[in-house]
Amino acid sequence: MRLPGKIFTSVIVIAAVFLFAPVAAKAASFYFSPANSAFIQGCTSEVVVMIDTAGSNSNAADIEISYNPAQVSIIDTDPGLAGIQVGTGNAYQAYVYNSASGGIIRVAAGSFLGDLNGTATFLRIPFQSVGATAATTFTINFTGAGDTLDSNIAETSTSDDLLTSVTNGSYTFSAGSCIADTTAPNITFPYPGNGATGVPASANLTVNITDGASGVDIDTVVVTFNGVPYTNGDPGFSFSGTPGSYTITIDPIGGVPQGVASTVSVQADDLAGNSASRIITFNVPSSPQPTPVPTDKVPPVIDPQDPTDGAQIEIDTDISIILTDDNSGIDLGSIILILNGTEYRFNSPQVDYSGDPMSYTLILTPQDMLPDDQYSYLTIFVKDKSGNAAIKTITFGPDFSELPDTSCECTVTPTPTGGVTTTPVPTQVVYNDELTRQYEQLNMALPGSLRGSGLPAIGALLLAIVSGMAMLSLLFVPNLLIFLFARGHKNPWGVIYHEGTAEPVAGASVMLKKGDGEAALGESTTDYYGRYEFDQPAGDYMLEIRKNGYGDKDLMIKHEINSQIDYVNLVPDTTGPLLMLWAVVKKVVRFMQKENLAIAIVGLSLALVSHMFAATLLSTLLVGYYTLWASVSSIMRFAKA
Repeated sequence: MRLPGKIFTSVIVIAAVFLFAPVAAKAASFYFSPANSAFIQGCTSEVVVMIDTAGSNSNAADIEISYNPAQVSIIDTDPGLAGIQVGTGNAYQAYVYNSASGGIIRVAAGSFLGDLNGTATFLRIPFQSVGATAATTFTINFTGAGDTLDSNIAETSTSDDLLTSVTNGSYTFSAGSCIADTTAPNITFPYPGNGATGVPASANLTVNITDGASGVDIDTVVVTFNGVPYTNGDPGFSFSGTPGSYTITIDPIGGVPQGVASTVSVQADDLAGNSASRIITFNVPSSPQPTPVPTDKVPPVIDPQDPTDGAQIEIDTDISIILTDDNSGIDLGSIILILNGTEYRFNSPQVDYSGDPMSYTLILTPQDMLPDDQYSYLTIFVKDKSGNAAIKTITFGPDFSELPDTSCECTVTPTPTGGVTTTPVPTQVVYNDELTRQYEQLNMALPGSLRGSGLPAIGALLLAIVSGMAMLSLLFVPNLLIFLFARGHKNPWGVIYHEGTAEPVAGASVMLKKGDGEAALGESTTDYYGRYEFDQPAGDYMLEIRKNGYGDKDLMIKHEINSQIDYVNLVPDTTGPLLMLWAVVKKVVRFMQKENLAIAIVGLSLALVSHMFAATLLSTLLVGYYTLWASVSSIMRFAKA
């Protein structure tokens, strides 16, 4: 029996874009870390492969690494699965293909939500030397920039191959004793050192962390400066080097304070799990004096410049505010601006500030245009360096003839226990009609940052996301990644297919033996079309077929050169609780696909209700989305009738 080809049009389009799109001028790379090192013969060692997107966004990557199985053996990191798997990293959300066999390591991974931008760990390779091996190498398959048949790093927006360079691994082995690493990393501070003085406000902090045994785990490093933690991936945190020796640079937000002592603490683990920590202090005043009891009891002054309370403004207006404090000065890090439920800080991208602690001018450019048919509310909170706080709310919009006075000025002063006491001026919001009041009370169930959109709009958005995922058939994403990254079999011995649906089964493991109990002659993994192949002469063989979610299958075959292709069916295994749950999920998806018109009508109703009360960008997009969906579904249903 021969199977008809069943390839989704969307898969063909995505694959064509990835394989034939023009190559962008990018400089992403794979590299071994460490690239060179010495290990003990027969002991378990580990190296990592790092990925660096060089400033581009990536949502998928695959790699092929060659090694000599006569020199090293790969240690399986997941004995519960068939075959040998290396350790996965944290670069992407899902690792969909992982195999180490016959001198080749192949790994493919991707992310469905969020992209990788920067440096991360792609995979870890635990291994041991074989016999008296003195040296070995790991070689990344890379034939040139833009070649999608070797290792690849895919750009999110264009699917271009970003990979332009690789660094292979070269290692030596010597005789010795396999002693577990029980020594913690060593932490030093090149600049500033412990007790240093005169460190300027613009200085960067430098930390060295070394570990000559298993190496430093960079993802466990936490550098805390004056109470603010910095970790790998945070703004202000950068590093260079290898796990044997990392140099970490911290660019503190707000700079190094002057006239007061600063503290740096570092916490780090090595790859064997040993922890180390160290704390230093610098810029300590030469003659410390007892901390005086604060005499500043006056809160900062909040002075909205444009708009002022009750002003009428344009929807694309920037907001200007002046904050002053003539005593201890403004605490810049305490500033909070809340505009229509959206929170901004002094270091938010939408906020520019200038001045000094005695007087700061803030310019807020809202991330969304202000509504032109309802009021906007801005709450400003700030503290001075003595702990006194002030809060003020102003209201502005197109028409304020019936707008209540919602301004509130509060004084917050420190208590003896370090807390604060707030005395607000109470206000009461007056609604124009009962229907609006009920709508606003309904929205109180949402967090403050989402109330401006409205509960119906949030419900319509969630319904759009869930139904959209069903309509896109995300249940086939793992097979899609196999289609994009797995090698195709051009001289297949046979095809594995689903007994119930007659569709090809991708990712199945096929072991070739001369007979039951015999040693394996080779292993093949089915490609997207369910094909497998071996490099063996004609003869009688035994196949052992394994695939998660299916029953095991063993059979004898007679292979002849240029013979008819064998078709082998696999029976799904639905006895486990997870597989039963997966079947229920598929039924739910099919139901949502079948009832798409009803879902579109429900979503359109929610979006219209939200748009009627608050015509935001989100509600406008949702109305358009569901209108288009309902129209297309109606036309298709009419055509079928």
